[in-house]
Amino acid sequence: MFKYTEKKLAKDIGRVAESIDPALRYTYSPENREVRITSSKSDSVGPYTVFLGNLILKISALPRKERHPAIAAFLQDLLAPKSLSPDELMNSLALRVRTDYEIKIRNRQLEIRGGHAIPSVVSRRGELSVEIVSDRAESVSIVKPEDLAKIGVTEGEAMGIASARLRRATGESQWRKVEASIWKSNYEDDYDFARVVAAEGDEKFPFEGQPIVFSPSHSICLVTDSASPDVLTRMVDLGNESASNHRPFCQLLWTRGGRGEWCVWQPDRASKAWDAARLQQVRETVTRYVESKELLERLLGEETFVASYKAIRNEHGLTSVCAYTFDVPSYLPVTESVAIVDPGRPEGETVVGRVTWREFEQCLGPTALERAEDIEPAWFRVMSALDDTAKDRLRQLAQPID
Repeated sequence: MFKYTEKKLAKDIGRVAESIDPALRYTYSPENREVRITSSKSDSVGPYTVFLGNLILKISALPRKERHPAIAAFLQDLLAPKSLSPDELMNSLALRVRTDYEIKIRNRQLEIRGGHAIPSVVSRRGELSVEIVSDRAESVSIVKPEDLAKIGVTEGEAMGIASARLRRATGESQWRKVEASIWKSNYEDDYDFARVVAAEGDEKFPFEGQPIVFSPSHSICLVTDSASPDVLTRMVDLGNESASNHRPFCQLLWTRGGRGEWCVWQPDRASKAWDAARLQQVRETVTRYVESKELLERLLGEETFVASYKAIRNEHGLTSVCAYTFDVPSYLPVTESVAIVDPGRPEGETVVGRVTWREFEQCLGPTALERAEDIEPAWFRVMSALDDTAKDRLRQLAQPID
């Protein structure tokens, strides 16, 4: 018996999509574990992104003859979601946790594809928000203010309904201890972190201390009251292992502030836990720059070089670096240092060395190094060739890359 792989699932999604509409095309990205569906007829259709992690578990468990009907039902709900009656919409209201970055990148993706930002209903919880969604049989979709207006429900009322539903679905046995000082949410139903964030001070943690929360996907949520680096590292490892087949959410560690607001957990630099928190911030930054880099490359084409954000560990700990090549129009992520490349030097010796971001910024000046205002995280563009003075200064400042 041959194993039903993600690659086979991607092909089946493509075949089923084409049977629904011959104009639909699919692209499989094994690195992101995604299938993108577009239409050859209209730019206004899609693209839709299907994450294969959760779906492969569901489809591979079915008998072979049931797989295509299940994929068809999923795609029909994705491509042409059934209109819900007022009662059905009310009963489907749920909450998803969102970061500011997640909402901004989603809307920017839509704008680049020729669409418009999606107006949604969100409520701030410090550095996090909860967003109202409609939980359907095969998919989860964003609820727009106009959807609520059609059924005569205010945004505040809808938020209250969704919050109440989540509270009713949360019992006393919300947490189970998985290892010393580490607890995991029992539900794993796509709303585990939302339960915590939406509780607004009524969270029921299995301890009295300050919570440190890790939620690498919406379905996986772990908590601890320990700032031990070993405990934090183990919590992250357990979370990422559990979330391996889930759509990624966030690698940051979170905590609840004194006023009930949620914020990134940042221990003092002198704390033994600082390195553990720093590693998670770097992991999340890498993810965000990879995602926004792909977006910029689609937007800019091949005429402009979009540099990668690289995280490396040297004798001083974790650090970040990107590369700038003289005379090449470039978009650069904000990193601690910049590797300078001079294509005019002999082959094998083109890397001049590295300078700090501050040094790079000072050498170029505000007219040569411009902030790109239309995308996050922060990107800076260098579109014109540098003059000889700036190049010579960078060569003088460059230190060996270790």
